[in-house]
Amino acid sequence: GEDNSLITVTVRNLDMYELGSVAQINKNASLELEDLKLERIISHERSCKDPAIRAFEGANFTARGTVWDEIINFAEVPAGAPLALLGAISGSGGAGAGDLTIENSLFFFVNKSAGTIGWRGGTGSKVNIVTSRFEESEGIAISGAATTNIVNTLWSNQTFGDIEAKNRIITDST
Repeated sequence: GEDNSLITVTVRNLDMYELGSVAQINKNASLELEDLKLERIISHERSCKDPAIRAFEGANFTARGTVWDEIINFAEVPAGAPLALLGAISGSGGAGAGDLTIENSLFFFVNKSAGTIGWRGGTGSKVNIVTSRFEESEGIAISGAATTNIVNTLWSNQTFGDIEAKNRIITDST
């Protein structure tokens, strides 16, 4: 395997509109999105089940000052599944993904099928969701060995209908 730990890509001040996905972060690499607007990101790959952001083993993802508006894939949360790992932002693979940091961001109408965030963190990883809003967006599922902090954050899922597995904040981490 490649050692991508020295690779960090930072994208600032950009609007993205009607893409099929945003990024795939390979093993141990890092992606930082700052002051971006992502709108109508709708999966069209792998039977329309690709996340907007996919992070592999040890990969880190940071979103600061981002607006996520209508991000959709059509993955389904299997009946009885404890975690939704096919969210719009998805991290897993091998020993688990690296760090996930979301700061001062807005998620509106994100992933009505499989959840907003599905992150399985590896040993020593951290998930920090700080001063952000999730409106009309589906659940957040954090698992693995990640240390999880959700602070000063508003979350409201669907307005109507019954609660489903994808409509929860689930943490099976520390």
